[in-house]
Amino acid sequence: MKINQILPQEITNSELWLSREKEESIYKRDLKKRIELINWVLENMKNPNAHICSLIESRMNETIQGINKTDSIFQADKLHSELRILDWILIFKPVKDFFIHANKPPYKMFGIIGVKLKIQDRDSVFTSNAF
Repeated sequence: MKINQILPQEITNSELWLSREKEESIYKRDLKKRIELINWVLENMKNPNAHICSLIESRMNETIQGINKTDSIFQADKLHSELRILDWILIFKPVKDFFIHANKPPYKMFGIIGVKLKIQDRDSVFTSNAF
């Protein structure tokens, strides 16, 4: 799947969780901002001449400047949330054709038996102990 197919799914999932959240909270505020920023990226992706990564990085730099200028911890928290969401969108890379290899025998750590996982896609390999 391409990013322009996955991001609308992320909006749908965020809207689902937003509808389940009854009280005003930081989580609800972040969901709203996530939907807003993903829509902003999708709108900019419609322009074939737009350099999406540059646009996102520019908005991130503006957000960082806003954080540095504010004296309010509450305003800074909102901007930090926005920065995290933009960072997630910028580095978002759907995993294609990944393989999970479980090495045998099971490894034992602190009395817990688990397996060592190797997750591999075309570009990288990630190895971890899963318990």
